[in-house]
Amino acid sequence: MKKALVKWLARTVAVTAAVLVAFLALFYRGGTDGQLRSDVLDEVRGFSVFLPAGYEDDPVRRYPVVYSLDGEKVRHGALMAANARMLAALTETPKVILVAVHTHGNRTRDYAPNKGVAAFTEYLEFELRAHIDAHFRTSGRNIISGHSYGGLYALYAFAEHPGLFDAHLAYVPSVFHYEPIVDRVQRRLTQSRAPTSLFLVSGMESQQKFWDGFNSVLDELQAKSQQNVKWQVAHYPLPHPLIMLPGQVSAMRFLGLANDN
Repeated sequence: MKKALVKWLARTVAVTAAVLVAFLALFYRGGTDGQLRSDVLDEVRGFSVFLPAGYEDDPVRRYPVVYSLDGEKVRHGALMAANARMLAALTETPKVILVAVHTHGNRTRDYAPNKGVAAFTEYLEFELRAHIDAHFRTSGRNIISGHSYGGLYALYAFAEHPGLFDAHLAYVPSVFHYEPIVDRVQRRLTQSRAPTSLFLVSGMESQQKFWDGFNSVLDELQAKSQQNVKWQVAHYPLPHPLIMLPGQVSAMRFLGLANDN
C-alpha cells in the first residue's frame, strides 16, 4: 500500500512538472516595460505590455485590453498574460493585450476609495489608456483586473465609473477596507447604465470581516442586478495569494469577449 502511494505521488509530481514545463514553453513570454510621466499623480509610473500571439502578423486586427493591477508581480503580469494566450489557443476566448500596471508601493493610496483613488483613476483613464491606445492596436474595449486591494478598486470602478471599463474582475476584493463600497454597488445596480460585466472570486479567507463584506456585495447583486449587468461568482479552496491561478482562467472565459474577435 505504501509503495503504491509513493508511486502514485511520483507519477503525479512528474505529470504536474511536465504540464508546467509545457505551459511555460508554449505560452509564457516576457513583456515590454515602459514608463509614463503622470501629471495628475506628479510621478513617473511604470507598466508592462504583453502582446497576444500573432500580434505582428496582422497589422489591421485590434484587441481588447486587460489592465491588471499590481502588475509588477509575476502572477498579475506575465502569468496572467500566459493564461490569456493559453485560453486563446485552446478555446474560443479572444486574444487580448495585457497591460500590467505597476504600483510602486502605492497600492493602498491608489486603490482605496477613501484615499487617492480619484487621481489614480484619472491616470488610468486619461494618461495610461491614452498612451496604450496611441501605441497599440486596441479595440476600445477595456477590462480592469484586481486582487485584494486591487479587487476593491475593481468594485469601485464598477460602482463609481460606469463606462470606464467594460468588465471588472475582482479577486478576493478587500471590501472590509472600505465598507461604503457596498452602498455604492447598490446605487450602481439601481441605475440604468451601459452593459457591463463583474466577476468575483473568493477563496480560503479566514477573517470573518472578509466574508461579511464579500457576501454583502453578493446580496446586492442577487437582489438588484439588472439585465445590463452580467455577473458571476466563483470560489476556489486556495489561500489568498494563489486565487489568481484558477481565478484568471475562469474570469477570462467568463468575459465573453468573442464580440471583439
